[in-house]
Amino acid sequence: MNADEIHATCADCHVPHDFINKMRVKITATADIYYMLVGRITKENFEQERPRLAEKVWNDMIADNSANCRHCHTGSNFVLESQPQRARLNHEMMDQRGETCIDCHTGIAHKRIAFE
Repeated sequence: MNADEIHATCADCHVPHDFINKMRVKITATADIYYMLVGRITKENFEQERPRLAEKVWNDMIADNSANCRHCHTGSNFVLESQPQRARLNHEMMDQRGETCIDCHTGIAHKRIAFE
C-alpha cells in the first residue's frame, strides 16, 4: 500500500452518508441484531445466509444508484483520463446504459459468492 491509497471501511459502503438515510439504515439494521439473538444468523450458518444478505445489499445499491460508491468515487478520486481505456469507456457509458456501479463491481470488497 502506498501513501495515496485509501481503504474504505464497512460503513463507507454500507451506511449512507446523509443523515436521514443513515438513520433509516441503522434502524433497519436492528433486524440483524434480532436475527442473531434468536439464532437465525450464527457464526455457524453465516456462510449459508451470505447470498441472501448480499443480494439485499446489492439490490439496495442498485435502487439508490450506488450513492455510497459515488460519495467517494467522484471528482479527483474518479479521474476518467487516468483509467485504462476499457474502464474509462465503460464508466463513460454506464449512465447511458442505465447501469450503476454495482452492476459491474458486485462483490468487489468481499469474496465472490457462488450462487446455486
